[in-house]
Amino acid sequence: ASAVIRVENISDSIREAETLTMQSGGYVKESFLNENRGHVTLMIPSGDLDSFLLGLESMGKIINKTKSSQDVTDAYFDTEIRIRNLESEIVTMRALLEKDGWKVAEILEIEREIRRLTDELELLKGQLSNMDRRVQFSQLEIDFVMEKNNTTTAYDYQFTNKIKRAFRSGIDTLINIVEAALSVVVFMLPLLPIAVFIYIVWRFIINPLINKKLNK
Repeated sequence: ASAVIRVENISDSIREAETLTMQSGGYVKESFLNENRGHVTLMIPSGDLDSFLLGLESMGKIINKTKSSQDVTDAYFDTEIRIRNLESEIVTMRALLEKDGWKVAEILEIEREIRRLTDELELLKGQLSNMDRRVQFSQLEIDFVMEKNNTTTAYDYQFTNKIKRAFRSGIDTLINIVEAALSVVVFMLPLLPIAVFIYIVWRFIINPLINKKLNK
């Protein structure tokens, strides 16, 4: 299950939720708190989940609440059957080792198979234990949000957005100026050798000739 609750004091609400969880026989899986938001993940005994959810209404205004379940019955019994089959196979393989006439290579092969079956058996037992825990406890995630004045919040939000837009506009303008300058440079590069050639001809050939004629 999950819930979002608006409260006046987040830290006090988190402590209250954790206390109620411990009193119900559950435990706190995760807890998080900052200035404007808090989050807890609680493991509640499955039989107490509905009453616990009703108790949340005393903490504050519930904005959202959801509840869902997962049926693990088939998976649980399938795992139990696989465990029994593996245990039977292991017993059979160990009985084979007690017989005479096996070569060393055959004995090693049987022992490897027993180890493989044993590893698979332990994995399935771990999965079954995990399902047992999931059946015993229900996971409840609660988000606590701070109660705020809507007008102030809207104003702050708009002011922040204006600053962000102004900053982005300034960056965009700067980028456009740089791009324009680069465009001018790129455009002028092919003309640079011609301009240099004209300057050299004027400076060292034409201009001296004009000065020479004027001096005469």
